[in-house]
Amino acid sequence: MRVCQAATGREYGDYPARPVRHLRCVLAIALAVGCSNEGAEPTERQLNFPIALALSADDPPSSLFVVNANFDLRFNSGTVQSYDLDALSEALAQNCASDPEDCFLDPSGEGEGIPAPEVLRNEVLVGSFADGVAVSPDGTRLYLPVRSDDNLTAIEVGPDGTLACGGDFGSRHRCVDSFREARVEQVQVERIEFPADPVDLYVGDLESDFGNGNLQGNYVVMVHRPGDASLIVDTTEGSPQPQLIDTIDGLPNELVTVTQAPDQTAWVVSARAPTLERVQVAIDNVTTSALDARLFRSSPLVVQGLNSGQNEDLREVVFDPRADSRRAYALWRRIDRSALTTRGALLFVNTASLDVDLSVADVVPVGFGPSRVRVETLVQDGREFVLAFVSCFDSRDLYVVDVDQRRTIAIARGLSGPFEFVVDSSRNRLYVGDFRSSVVRSLDLQPTLDCLAADPSSITDTLEECSPGLLGLMGRPEAVVELR
Repeated sequence: MRVCQAATGREYGDYPARPVRHLRCVLAIALAVGCSNEGAEPTERQLNFPIALALSADDPPSSLFVVNANFDLRFNSGTVQSYDLDALSEALAQNCASDPEDCFLDPSGEGEGIPAPEVLRNEVLVGSFADGVAVSPDGTRLYLPVRSDDNLTAIEVGPDGTLACGGDFGSRHRCVDSFREARVEQVQVERIEFPADPVDLYVGDLESDFGNGNLQGNYVVMVHRPGDASLIVDTTEGSPQPQLIDTIDGLPNELVTVTQAPDQTAWVVSARAPTLERVQVAIDNVTTSALDARLFRSSPLVVQGLNSGQNEDLREVVFDPRADSRRAYALWRRIDRSALTTRGALLFVNTASLDVDLSVADVVPVGFGPSRVRVETLVQDGREFVLAFVSCFDSRDLYVVDVDQRRTIAIARGLSGPFEFVVDSSRNRLYVGDFRSSVVRSLDLQPTLDCLAADPSSITDTLEECSPGLLGLMGRPEAVVELR
C-alpha cells in the first residue's frame, strides 16, 4: 500500500525519522502483505511511538489525548489514549519530585515503573500510521488523518474525557468502520474519491467560521502528502458520519502540515520548497447546507529573504495569538545532505499585505531537525509573555523563543526524540511526545516564566537557569536506536 511505502523511506517527510537497518527490513516485509499486522493487539495502556498530542477543549483542559502510531508495526493497530491531567499532576507531585529523571509513571500499573493506572481514562484502537489529531471546537470529537486507512477517523469524547468510536465510553475497543472512514457523497457531476495518504488536518465550526444562521456542525480541512486537499463536513444533516464533499489536487508534493489562518484560509507547507500554499473554503452566505461548500486554491506565497531556495523547506506555520497582530511564524529548515543535518530557524513573517511574496522580518536560529512550532500566551505576575516553542528532533531539544524580544530564552535538552507537543498554559507545563523512546515527558515552564518576570535582559547565553524543568515521564522508555 502507498502509505506503507511512504512510511518506510521518508527522508524528509512528516514522521520524525526514517527507519534503517533491521527496522527497514521489518517494514519491507510488511509491504509484501499490506500495511496491517494481523497479529497481536497493542499492549494495553502502553505508549508506542506517540506521534500526535492534543489538549481537551475545556478551560483549563482536563484531558491530554495521545495518538500512538504503531510505527514499527509491532501490533495490528495504533491507539488513541485519554489521560486525566489532574491525576497526572498529582502522580507527578507524589512520586517524581525527588528524582524526575528516573521517575517513570506506568499507566498499566504492571510494568517496571511507578504504577499509575489512575492517569489513563481509556484508549481506543485505530489504524496504524496516524499522522495528527485535532479537537472539535466544542470538544466532543477528535479527528485523525490515518495513513493505513487512507481516510479520516472520528472519535467521540464524553463529558468525563473518555473516548468512544462504536463501543462504550471508557472501555477499550476497536473503532468500527463508520468511525474510520468519511462517507463519500455524490455532490458533483462526477463522483469524488478520497485522496491517498492523509497527513494533517484542522477542524473548525461551521456556524462561527461561516455563520449565516443555517449551518451547524464541524468541517475538516485535510491535506494529503501527494499534493491534495480535501473538505469533510460533520453535521447533523442526515448521517452523523463525516462526509467527504470536495477535493482539489495540484498542490506541491510532500505536503507536511496545514494551519488555519485568522481569515479561515488554510496555509499549507511542503517538504520540497520554502513556499506557502493557500487553500480556501467557499460557502455561500445564504446556503442552508454545508454540503454546498467547496475548496479552491489561492495564489501561493514565496518566502523571500532566505538563501538560494535549494535544499530548503518549511515544516509548519502558526499565527500570533494576539488579535491585533499581523505576524506569523514559519519553521524553516536547510538540509545539508553531505553532513546529513537539517539546520533550523524560526522565521518572523509579516502578513499585513500578502501578494506573491512573504516578507521575512527576522530570523531566530534553532536546533537541528526542527519539527513543530507552537506559539502561546503565558501569564506571570500579571504580565503576559508570548512565547514560541520549537521541537528539534535531530538535536533532541526544545527551544523557547520570546517573540517580542526575538531571541531564544531557554532550551530543554536531552529529550531523546521530541516531536509533537502541547502547551498547557493554565498549568504552565509542556507535554512532549518522545518518538524515539515512546514516552510523554512533562516539563515545568515556571523557571522560564520566573526569568522573564524578574528581568528578561539578565538571561545569559547559557540559558540553563531559565530552561524548563523535567517533572517526570509517563511510560517506560524503550530506546529505538535504528531511528535517526
